[in-house]
Amino acid sequence: MGVEPKLYLSAINTLKSLLLEIIFETLTDKSERQGMLTALDKLLLFDITLVFETYIRSLVSEIEISKEKSERYACALEEKVRERTQQLEELTRVDSLTGLLSVRYLNETLTRTLRIAQRRHEPVSIVYMDINEFKTINDNHGHPHGDHILRAVGAAIKKISREEDCCFRYGGDEFCLILPNCQEEQARERYVNRLSAEISQCFKNVTLSVGIVQTGPDKYGEPDTLIRKADEQMYAAKKASKTDDRIGDAVDVGKTA
Repeated sequence: MGVEPKLYLSAINTLKSLLLEIIFETLTDKSERQGMLTALDKLLLFDITLVFETYIRSLVSEIEISKEKSERYACALEEKVRERTQQLEELTRVDSLTGLLSVRYLNETLTRTLRIAQRRHEPVSIVYMDINEFKTINDNHGHPHGDHILRAVGAAIKKISREEDCCFRYGGDEFCLILPNCQEEQARERYVNRLSAEISQCFKNVTLSVGIVQTGPDKYGEPDTLIRKADEQMYAAKKASKTDDRIGDAVDVGKTA
């Protein structure tokens, strides 16, 4: 319409007043004048109806356009929030230093892995390890060097892991790995030995103590119990390495009792 409705109606009323003055001045015949007044009312009503219908359609169109824009904006905002939430969840799932999974998801992941293994009647091996004399390394060479070693160990773990393996930084210099469909002996021979080779390529004087516990396929342990047993095996390996005269092994592996 181009102007506000009240301005348009004001203009129509002004125009009608002017036309009425002209009609009453020029037409003396009552019937002719009445016919002209009736025609004028119809004409103005038609014009007003046409203008307001057009105006209403325009308003409806603008509302629909605004609604579409709002919906698109809401969808875009929702997608951004979803992406940001996923990013934040990913940050909480991954240890920032090593790139391995965060320990807060260890029990949840192990519980799920055991449930799947039970359905498939498959073994699961839990590998628990830490870096020998890591405190001494930090004290002698500084924390930046210690962080460098942790990153290198994390990279080595990821390099040799299968897609289905779940690898966690347990805390400090300790790591915990969940190996689905893997027997203890396989974990020792294939996984730990490869990890030993990777660590030896990066550092000549860095060694790991490792504990391995298998559960299933005949009987499955509880997540907390399995982690505790693997931890105990790791400390047994560490204790044995301190009383052993062997030199050059990158990994000392605890034996399952």
